[in-house]
Formats: sequence, C-alpha cells, structure tokens
Amino acid sequence: MSYWQNLQAILKTSGPKPIYTWVSDNGRIELSVVTFANAVSKASNFISEGLELDPGTRVKVALGNHWQSPVWAAAAFSTNLQLVTQESEVTFGSIENEATKSIGGAQFVVVSKDPFGMPEKQIPIGAINGSLEVRSYGDYFAPVEVMPAGTEVFITGKVNYSWEQLSELAKELASSQGLNPGSRFGIFGTPDELTSLLLQVVLPVQEGHSVVLIDQMDPDFEGNFKVKAIDPVTSTVLGTPLDLETDYSV
Repeated sequence: MSYWQNLQAILKTSGPKPIYTWVSDNGRIELSVVTFANAVSKASNFISEGLELDPGTRVKVALGNHWQSPVWAAAAFSTNLQLVTQESEVTFGSIENEATKSIGGAQFVVVSKDPFGMPEKQIPIGAINGSLEVRSYGDYFAPVEVMPAGTEVFITGKVNYSWEQLSELAKELASSQGLNPGSRFGIFGTPDELTSLLLQVVLPVQEGHSVVLIDQMDPDFEGNFKVKAIDPVTSTVLGTPLDLETDYSV
C-alpha cells in the first residue's frame, strides 16, 4: 500500500483520538485523522496544481517538530515526489529555520509555524507563501497514479528507501521501543532525518499511532498542558513515552 492508501484506510477506522498533538511554549494543537487528511489534501492539490511538480521531483521538508512537518511530508508522498535530505529542487520550510537559509537554487516555499497555520505577512524575495496559497485549494485529493511498489521515495545520499522499506523499518522501530499498534508516544529533541520520518509520518498511518510533537518547549513548562515523565533530549530515539495532562478550562 502507498502512503495515500494507508491514510485512507485509517480514515475509515479512526476514532476521536488525535493522530497528532503539537505542543510548544506558543500553544497546543490537536489534529484528528480527518483534519490531518484534509490538510494533506489541500497541500497535495497545491503541489500538483499550483506548483505543478512532476512525480519524482526532489523536495525537502525543513519544519522540525511542528505539526506542519508531517502534513507536507505526507503531501509529498501523496503526489509521488521524492523526499531528500540533501540538495533539493523545492524546499518547504519556515523563514526562521536555519536549514532553509542556504537552499541554493531550490524553490523556497514558506510554510508558517504559527500555531494555527496563519500565513507569514512578509516572505523572502522569490519565495512562495505556501501557507497563504494552500488555503485556496480543495480539501479533496485523488492521486492521478499510485507509485509502483519499490519506487524510491526517501533519498538520503547514502541509502535510498521505498515506501515498503520505510514501512518495515517503522515496524521494527516501534517493536524495539515497545510501542504497540495504536499507542501514543512523544518526540522531544531532534532525531536523525530517517528516524524523524519514521516517527512523524510512517508510524501514524502504518500502525495507527498517535504522535505528540514537542516543539521548542521547556519540559517543566506549565500552562494549558504539562508534560510528565519526559526524558529530556538524550541520545535515545524516543526517550520516555509522554503522558499529557490538559487543562481545558483555560
């Protein structure tokens, strides 16, 4: 199954549990599977109709642990693009992200890291305001073609991976961390790009996991939410799974 087929499958069985929860000093956002799929559809339509990117175009997503990161990576997979870790033809990133300040000749699509996705008011000359443009595209998307099995979709410069290989690696990673299908876990810190992709993008649709994206947050922060039993940035992949408490009265 392709990424898009996996996403459609969990849409049919998803309950009220969020597929993504993004938390930072600036706020907290939850995305249900339906909301996430709508965002992916709009981004996919923008990529195929607005940017007119051909299948196989090399793109980079440089958005860290923000909830926009899995949206644009998922849209890239859904439109048969190749995600790369090095030189790209198009980069989806925020204006303050260091990784987007030296993108060479790549087309720069600005994705806002505002908690609610509000577009940036000013962007670099020559860039495209992706968070603004994407709003005018539909929330229904139908892939023109499904990428053949075995097609390389993630290019690292050392090893290239097909969707099928990423799916197997994600299952192995979940098993090694004691994560049962459908469980909830958090990402705090910056794993390597392959691990980030497996955790942020592959596991949620492959195994039905719910992911908590901790973005630029002090682990002792107390506000509308607090994070308990967190293992601050370490050399481990996941650290300690997160238990979130939310005060909905605020």
